[in-house]
Order: sequence, then C-alpha cells, then structure tokens
Amino acid sequence: MRSVGLSLFLGMALGVCAQEEIWENYTAGLVITAIASNEEAVWVGTYGGVLRIETGTGQQRFFDRSNSGLPSNKITSIAVRGEDVWIGTLTGLAHYNGAEWNTYRTDNSGLLEANVEDVAIGPSGEVWVSADAWNQVQRLANSQWSTYTIPGWNGIEVHLAVEESGALLVGTESYGLKRLQDDVWTDYTTTNSGLPSNSISSIEVAPSGLIYMASGGNLVTFDGNTFTSYPVPPAGSNSSVVRHIAFDGSGACYVTTLTYETGPPDPPEVRHGRLLKLVDGVWTDLHHPDPGSGYQTLGPLTIDAANVVWSGSNRLVTYTDGIWSMSTLPSCGFAQNGVLDIHCAKDGGVWATIHELYQESIYRFDGTAWVDRSVGLVATVSIFDLVTDTLGNPILATDTGVRWWNGTSWTTFNMNNSPLPSNYVARVFVDHAGALWVLPLADGLLKYDGSWTVYNTGNTGLSSNDVDCIAQDSNGVYWIGTGGGASGGGGLSRFDGANWTTWTPTNSNLPYNLFVHDVVLDSHGVPWLRVYYTNDPGQVAMFDGTEFTFYDMTNSSLPQYLRCLTMGPDDIPYVGTTTNGIQYLDPISQAWERIDITNSGIPSNSIEDLDLTSNGDLWVATNYGAGRRFREQIEDPNIGIPSTTMLQVTPNITGDVTNFVIGLPTDAAVHIDVVDMHGRLVLSLGDLQLSAGTHSLPVQLSTVASGMYTCHLTGATTQASRFCVRH
Repeated sequence: MRSVGLSLFLGMALGVCAQEEIWENYTAGLVITAIASNEEAVWVGTYGGVLRIETGTGQQRFFDRSNSGLPSNKITSIAVRGEDVWIGTLTGLAHYNGAEWNTYRTDNSGLLEANVEDVAIGPSGEVWVSADAWNQVQRLANSQWSTYTIPGWNGIEVHLAVEESGALLVGTESYGLKRLQDDVWTDYTTTNSGLPSNSISSIEVAPSGLIYMASGGNLVTFDGNTFTSYPVPPAGSNSSVVRHIAFDGSGACYVTTLTYETGPPDPPEVRHGRLLKLVDGVWTDLHHPDPGSGYQTLGPLTIDAANVVWSGSNRLVTYTDGIWSMSTLPSCGFAQNGVLDIHCAKDGGVWATIHELYQESIYRFDGTAWVDRSVGLVATVSIFDLVTDTLGNPILATDTGVRWWNGTSWTTFNMNNSPLPSNYVARVFVDHAGALWVLPLADGLLKYDGSWTVYNTGNTGLSSNDVDCIAQDSNGVYWIGTGGGASGGGGLSRFDGANWTTWTPTNSNLPYNLFVHDVVLDSHGVPWLRVYYTNDPGQVAMFDGTEFTFYDMTNSSLPQYLRCLTMGPDDIPYVGTTTNGIQYLDPISQAWERIDITNSGIPSNSIEDLDLTSNGDLWVATNYGAGRRFREQIEDPNIGIPSTTMLQVTPNITGDVTNFVIGLPTDAAVHIDVVDMHGRLVLSLGDLQLSAGTHSLPVQLSTVASGMYTCHLTGATTQASRFCVRH
C-alpha cells in the first residue's frame, strides 16, 4: 500500500526556505494478523500496516509508518473499545482516539519490551500488554505503567482478555489459564481444575461474562467454577483446530478453524479454514467461501455492529446472512515486504529486489505503484545486486551468473559462455561509457564492453582478489575496494585506465584485517568507504588522497553494524544500519544525525539498502517495505504580491476543512481542482477571477474520502500543485 505523511524540514543553509518533508511507504498487506471493530469501523492489521474500513460507507483508509503513529508496519494485535483503538506492533504500541495518535516505545515510555504480542482493554480504559517471549504483562492506566510477572510460565506465547470486573485473563500455549485480580494470580491447569488442556491459543470474554477459550480442537467455556468443552466437528475425515473467537449481537459464539489433511504429508498440510457458530451447545458449520482453494484463508475474527462477520488471512472475507464476500488486501504492487536492494536509475526509474517465498523478484516503480518485472527469471534465482545500463535496463548479480535485460529477454553470462570464474556474482557496476563490471565472489573482477577483460592480482595493482566494490569519478577514474581478512590484503585501489595506485595497511593508516564493502564518491571525487575489520562493528572512512579519516562509535554518534553507504547529490553521505535507521553527516555541524522511526516516516530501523535520485529523493529498502523521502519548498504566504504563482494547502494533513493560500504576481483567472492519486477529479473550486496578491480560501472536504490528493491550480499563463492528506 502506498501511504504518505508530511512533516516540516528546515533548510540547513542560509537562504534556504523551510520545506515540507514527505515520506511515502510502499508495503503489501499480505496477511491479516489482527482484526477488531467498533460501532463505526473495522480495523484490519497486516504485515504492511492497518486498514480502517467504515462499515456504513465502505470507505477505506490505510495507516502505516508514514501517515500515523504506528511504531512499525508489522501489526501483531488490535484491541478496540469505544473510540479507543490500541495496536500492538513489532516495535511498540500505538493508540488512536479518532483524532490523534500516541506512540509507546521502549525509549519514550514505560513499555519494557518492544515486540508487543497481544493487547487488551479493560472496562475503565486500562490497557494490558504482553510481549514476545517475555514472562511478564504490563498495565497502562492513568498514564502509569505497572508490571506483573506471570507465575509458572517460561516465555511461550500468551493471549489476553479482560473481564468486566477488571480481572486479567492470560491464556498460555502450554501452562493453562492464569487470572490476575487485585494483584493476586490464580492458576488453572489440568492438574488443579477441570481445564481439559493446558494449551490455550485464543481467549475472549462474551457479553454475558462467560469466558471462551480455543484449545486445540475444542472450544472451552469457563463460568468461574466449571470448564465445559465443545469439540469442533471434523470436516469430513479431516480434523480442525480452533483459531479465533468472536460474538454477535445476540451473544452467539463464532469461531474460525484450520482444517488439516489426515495422513501424508507429515506433518499434515493445512488445507483451508472454516467458520462455525455455537448456539446452546450446538455447532452450525457455515462452511468456507472457497474450500480447497488455498490455506489459512480464515484467521483473526470480529463481528461488527451490523452482525457482519469479518475474517481472513491472505484475503479479507465477510459473511452475513449466508453470503460470502472476499477481497484482496492493500498492496503497492509488492508480493512481499522484504525489500533487499533499491536502485535509482539515471533515466529516473526506481528498481527494487524483493525476497519472496522460494524466490527473489525485481520491481520497477511507475510513479504510483510497483510493477513486477521478473518475467523470464528462473524462479529459484538469488539476487545479490541490481543496477541499470545506460538505457535503463536492469542488470542483476545472482547465484547463477549475470542477468541482463535487453528490452525483450534476459541475457545470461556465466561460466559456460564467459570468463567468469564462478556463477556466484556478488556485485555489478556500469561505468560512464556503459561498460559492465562484474565482481564474482572473492575472485577478482571482470569488465565487459563487447569483449571480456579479467583483472586480478596477477595483472593489476590490486592487493587482493576479494573485490567487494567499485565506483567511478567524473574524470573516469575507478576506485576499487578489496578485503583481505587475516592476509592483510584489504585496501583501496585507484585505476585510471592504465595505472594502479593502491593503499593498504602497509603504506597508509588503514588497519589490518580490513574489508572495504562500499565505496562512494562525492562531487569532488573524494572517496568515502564503509569498512569492517576483525572485531570491529563497522566504520565509515573518508580519504583525502593522503590519509583516511575514520568515523565509528568511539569518536562519533555512529552506531555499530553498518549495512550500506550511499552519497547524496548534495555531497552528504548516508549510512544504513541494521537496527538504528539511517545516519547522515550534517555538513554544518559535521556531526552524524539519525533518521529513524522516532523522527520520520521511515518504514523500519532495519535498513537493507539506500539510494538517492539526482534531485535528492531518498529511497530506503527495509524488511517491512520500501520508503521514499522527498521535499517540497514552502513559500511564505505573507509576501504580499509574490514574484511567481504560489499555492499552499494549510494544513496539509487535514480533516473536513483546510485552506488554499493562493499567491499571484498579476491579476489572473485560475481554475482549481483536487484529484486523487489516480488522477480522478474529486473536488473542483471552478473558475476564479483573482487580483494580484495573496488570497486564503477555506475549502470544505467533508465529502472527500480519506486519502492523499493533489491540488492543481491552472491559468492561462500560470500553474501550481500541492499535496494534501485528508484524514
């Protein structure tokens, strides 16, 4: 799903106006991980964010890291009570009250564990949280956090529910039921109660106060004294297990199940899900909308105020009055969210590689969505690097050689038709003349410009055949990074097409056991390196032609575990890290600054790759989708008669009403339209005759659905556009 958020970015140099910093996230919903509802809407949690569906109108709004207070795009749980929506994620907890977001992470609150597993809301609005592999639960009430250790439990997954008395119920996967009231725990297991099994995979409290639990192939109820089991009827000869529980307005209990095929394969294959209804101890099988078509198609479950059943797993499913309906989950075009590599081509195209089940694929961004361009690729190929040639065609480094798209099909270079010493190619590079450079794993490098040239320690000044990276400056000079490990051969080489110069630990201040993993060049041709050496968590080095200057966690705010390095068009180096987001070197303070989930709309702090376009757009690859940061100039609306046409939308992120601030250098007739991201007209202010100067026009957006829009101002000799996000 493509979502957008805006914030204010202040220019770093004198004379630069403030700018709007806009983040976009590109994710795929993929799988429903949680679902809940209130009187107005259904909230659907996915691997890519949260989908809100208004039950009355069907209008949808997708929330992710770029346009909400979600700490992560991967949703683990959702609880709704009245207007309050609490959302558990991989890196914290979010609260939405219909107007504002509040974010709770381990660094800004009393939350002790980031990976929230389950969340439940009590009758007084108190919130209970459990975390992954953690033997405690936490309670948030009146802005105060309390922590409770779960007795007799070793960290296996738990599920939470709260009784109307305020008592907390904890269902465990192997240790039975735990109940906490007035700070006192009560244990219910198979050895001290009538609980039929210690395995509880879901727990809910019915409107009547009766407790319902999913336990294997049984639905179990508990009235405070007695446990009663209701075995789920089999689907033919196949067994089923209860997954999730919900109640309709009459108090009837519904469950979703997984049905397994009996016999081989072993373990049994999940075949499909079912929806069943329990009334007065009698089961009614409501079947499945498309039995046998796939697996895990019914999972998390809720029933809205109109008694419509909502569920799904890889699809969103509704059921009412015997009628099934299915729809796909929101997606930006990706089939998965694991973005491994991102590349900004010189023709303006942006490419990404995605890790999918049993294969890796490539996608190209068309300006609105990502389009799969993997046609013709072998399904099992592993892609390690992606670049484009001078025509914008992709070239891939893979475990089966080099794959080069020629516009109609893939050309393959491997050991059978080229001098490649191995089919395992780590990186590829295209120089200014369009020649292809190939870096096989630890085995020299090769150049292809219609014929092949092999470079290694035997015929060059390279200090090692472990060539890890290559770049070319504006004068055509190549800069090549190598690794040496215990041999000490790692270093940096300069090759002008004829002569080699190499810097190693023996003739420079480079350390021994060095690996140069990235080399990038600023506009002056100065090399910047991402380096590792033995027992070192990673450094950035700048080479001035004589000496290397190192930045690491001992002399700067750079964290450890650096994953990638790129250079912006403004000569600012950007570093992607494994857990600490992006670091960049501020050109004024010369301090490393951070871009992460606490101060931006970045999809995740775990960065796989970075690249920047020629106009400074920052593209980010993460395990939880791709992100893009771009900036728009904010002009001062109080300038009287502006020198050029100006259009501002204030506020940019708005509800029912916003203001269009229009500045005209001369009297003009203008036309103003608002269009969605597909270019469809949603609102028009029509033709306006305005005098020279600045005008503020209130605009009513109550009839416009939530989403991102573009506002266009056009005239005979003038035009301007602005983004606007409608809540």
